Amino acid sequence: MQFHTILRTILILLIGLFTQPTFAEIEQKKIPYANRIVALSPQIVEMVFAIGAGEKIVGTVDSSDYPKAALSLPHIGNYATLDIERILQLKPDLIIALTGSNQQGVDKLKSLGIPVFYSSPKSLQELADELKKIGEYTGHQKRAAEIADSIMDDYQKLLQTYATEKKITVFYQLWSDPLRTIGDNTAINQMISDCGGVNLFGENEVQSPIVSLETVLLKNPQVILIPAAPETLEEKSSIWQKWEQIDAVRNNKIVNINPALIHRITPRTVTGLKELCLAINLAR
Repeated sequence: MQFHTILRTILILLIGLFTQPTFAEIEQKKIPYANRIVALSPQIVEMVFAIGAGEKIVGTVDSSDYPKAALSLPHIGNYATLDIERILQLKPDLIIALTGSNQQGVDKLKSLGIPVFYSSPKSLQELADELKKIGEYTGHQKRAAEIADSIMDDYQKLLQTYATEKKITVFYQLWSDPLRTIGDNTAINQMISDCGGVNLFGENEVQSPIVSLETVLLKNPQVILIPAAPETLEEKSSIWQKWEQIDAVRNNKIVNINPALIHRITPRTVTGLKELCLAINLAR
C-alpha cells in the first residue's frame, strides 16, 4: 500500500474519532428492527458483532478484519468510494456510516430512502451510548446494554487506578515520515490523560499535527508510544536511537501499541487502554 493511501486511511479513521455523531437520521423514522445492515467502517463492524447482531451485516468496506467472521463479508467499497449499485443489490434496510467518510455516497443512499445512522464514538462513554442505540435498531438491546455497562465499569476502575499516579510525559508517534503526533480534542489524547500521562502536544489545536524532531528533543518525553505491530517497532523507532539525551530512549521506554485497539473505538478499546496505561506505567 502506498504512503499516501495509508496516511489517508489513518486520517479518515481519526476524523471519525473527532467528530460528534448524530442520531437524527434514524430517530425521526420509526423503522422496524434492521435485518440487512451495510456497515461502512471496520469499527462499526466490530460494534455490531459485539452486541450479537453480526449476522445482520450484508456488506462492509475494505479493511474490516475483526472479528474473523468479518473477513467473509461482501465488500462494497472503501473509505474513499462506495459501490452504490452493489449496495442497492444487497437491499439494506439500514446503513451505519462513519461520520465524515464517503459523505457523497451516503447522501445518495439517504436520497433513495435508506435509513442512515452515523456512528463515530470518540470516547468510551460515547461508545457505550452508541452500542445501546445499535442494539435498539437491531433488536439486541439486552446484549448491547450488557456490553456497554461492562465497558463503563472497566473504564471507571481504570480511572480510579491511575487517578493519583505520578504524571508521565508521552510522545505518541502516529507517523514517522513526516513525524506526526496527536493533538487536542482526540480520543487518544484523552486516553493518555486517563492513564496519568501528559501528551506533550496535547495543547495543539491541530488533531494530528506534523512536528519536528527538534521539538520532541526539547520536550524530552519519558515514554514514546508507537502504534505498530511488534515486528515493525525497530524500524519505526530507528529515528530515535542516536538521541540518548531523550529520557525515553536512554531508559528504553519506546513501546509499541496495537493500533487496532486504540485507533478504532470499539469494545476492544478497553483492552487497548489497559495496554496503553501499562506502557506509560513502565516509566514510573
